Amino acid sequence: MIRQMRFFRVDKHIDDAVFKLTDQWCLGGSDKGLAVLTFDPETGPFSDLEFEAIGLHAAYRYAERKFRMDEYACLSMFKSSGRRAVQIASFKCRDFCILPNTRVLQRMWC
Repeated sequence: MIRQMRFFRVDKHIDDAVFKLTDQWCLGGSDKGLAVLTFDPETGPFSDLEFEAIGLHAAYRYAERKFRMDEYACLSMFKSSGRRAVQIASFKCRDFCILPNTRVLQRMWC
């Protein structure tokens, strides 16, 4: 928030020492790649068996007309990217942008 105040030029009452101090702070994050390395069943990659089961179940549901075409296409897209429901749910609108001069929606990788 303090950095945003400087960006929007509403920081005239905040001493520069405050900005120097906050620039030195480093907030820790989670261990990156741990879920993949340990094959965590909740947040890690799908196993081969899970991956195949998702595809077969979706195909059967679509063949039985219990999935609409758009639902099947959406599920196939998420399956092909290998994302679990937790990862999909964590997407934010700011993770996506439309490329200038196109109509292409792109995932922002930060």
